[in-house]
Amino acid sequence: MPMDPDHAILFEPVGIGPHTLRNRFYQVPHCSGFGTEKPWTQAAHRGVKAEGGWAAVCTEYAPLAPDSDEAPLIAARFWDRDDMRALRLMTDRVHEHGSLAGLELHHSGNHAPNRVTRWPALAPSQTASDLEPDIVAKEMELRDIRRVQDDWVDAAVRGRDCGFDIVYVYGGHSYLPMQFLSPSTTSEPTPTAALWRTAPGSGWRRSSA
Repeated sequence: MPMDPDHAILFEPVGIGPHTLRNRFYQVPHCSGFGTEKPWTQAAHRGVKAEGGWAAVCTEYAPLAPDSDEAPLIAARFWDRDDMRALRLMTDRVHEHGSLAGLELHHSGNHAPNRVTRWPALAPSQTASDLEPDIVAKEMELRDIRRVQDDWVDAAVRGRDCGFDIVYVYGGHSYLPMQFLSPSTTSEPTPTAALWRTAPGSGWRRSSA
């Protein structure tokens, strides 16, 4: 059966940074229940997608530091070298089939339960989570912001070294990046809100406000 010419564009390669998607089928991040807890199953699951023709295959959301601990929920935890070894199985399997591997870095901010690490949840201001019961975040001080900045950078570098071709930020669902942009979680004129803003494409920067 001949292909409808209108669908031909779906099979054209697309450049993404220094890499090329072999077609326009992109498996966005989705939770599987495997995470880094079941690395071989994770690798097999994503590998089957790559083998089936998806040009890019992504992890589920990947908490990047101990103050974004999602336990007992299963995520692609990405804190350290043990997690890198677990997810390297996935990137290798995806690459075997000519696909790109994507990593979705995540920080919950004031929704982080941190039940295992016992770290305090962090947010631009001292606000209660509207997703998790009994969580009230610590207002981030400048040193907290700088540390979280470093955590994002370190996680991105680990992602690259782990074989991921695409590394990006999970900014939706009112998680930490959105909390810095939302008036409901960035109360004025707290020191954090007054001194810091986000700028598209440039990460965190000091505001002139």
